[in-house]
Amino acid sequence: VAFRVHPNYGPMTVILQDEAGERRIIREEESAYYVDSAFVDHFALDALHGNLGSFGTPGTLWLSETLAAKYFDMENPVGEPLEIRSWVRRDYSVGGVYADMPGNSHLQAEMLLPLYDLLTTNPQYAENDGWGWTNFMTYASLEPNASVAEAAAKATDIAMEVDGEDLAENGTEMRYVFLPVADAYLTESNGWLPTGDPGMLRVFGLVALFILVIAWVNYVNLTTARAMERAREVGERKASGAF
Repeated sequence: VAFRVHPNYGPMTVILQDEAGERRIIREEESAYYVDSAFVDHFALDALHGNLGSFGTPGTLWLSETLAAKYFDMENPVGEPLEIRSWVRRDYSVGGVYADMPGNSHLQAEMLLPLYDLLTTNPQYAENDGWGWTNFMTYASLEPNASVAEAAAKATDIAMEVDGEDLAENGTEMRYVFLPVADAYLTESNGWLPTGDPGMLRVFGLVALFILVIAWVNYVNLTTARAMERAREVGERKASGAF
């Protein structure tokens, strides 16, 4: 199983309309992503409002609990309209609200939009066969006994069969690399996901080891300092018949 995720590079404009008909324009900086409907089969969204069975329906989007509270002064905003002006420019309705993603998730999405809308309305994608797209992150679920290296090699072979001649004319080639999700946070090359710093982890590990060594040295010093006192105590206990 595979599905694609496309970040909304840069800010987007969100246009809301209140009960009085006044338009409220928000320059949104939060993380928005265009995703395939299979996204919910692999990311455990906790749906607070709405039906996950309709996730990915064109013209609907899902909001995090925090973003929904920012936009709407109501408990359940499902069905409420809003306009998006960014990579996709169209009217939307709220399809559902999900609990904020946990802090240990490598993907922190505040808004999820249908990838279908992006591919069919954005000229960059609608007028292209897709083999040159590099703005996506593709997630793939492999069989338990499958070789990651072989899967990546086969994906590369397929791409080169289709687009290899055009790439060769430019002196380039295409190569797929698979990265385990568990390693995504500490990998600097993923491009648009939030990442940690492996170097800082090593620094903190050395600091922890240094503290442990100091504690060990202190323990040895204190034990040695009390050795004579303990020897006298043990001798008295044995003299009195203690085991």
